[in-house]
Amino acid sequence: MALIVITENHDAVLRKVEAAIDADVVEDWSYAGGRDFVFEGVLAKGVRFRPTIDGDAIVFGIVPAPGSPLTPMTYARAHASFAEVLLEHADDSFDSAEITARFSEYDHQE
Repeated sequence: MALIVITENHDAVLRKVEAAIDADVVEDWSYAGGRDFVFEGVLAKGVRFRPTIDGDAIVFGIVPAPGSPLTPMTYARAHASFAEVLLEHADDSFDSAEITARFSEYDHQE
């Protein structure tokens, strides 16, 4: 259930998402220490994406909200919303993105 973004400039993608959040032009997202991106919207409140640099990719592994089960609706909503943020605010900084359908080594069960 990871979001994999292929890019030559990892930092540019992360900075652009953070800048959009800081400018209040992104709804339903914040970020926390370590560059975790936190979903604040309905249906998946508190779900996080934790970025890991892996070669030419940023892999955003999912972290469930504390005390909440990670259901297909929860991760679908969070992935769709974060993909929208990437496409709207950092599309010129990455080549492609894909979403895994199953739990990956980058996902967390915290």
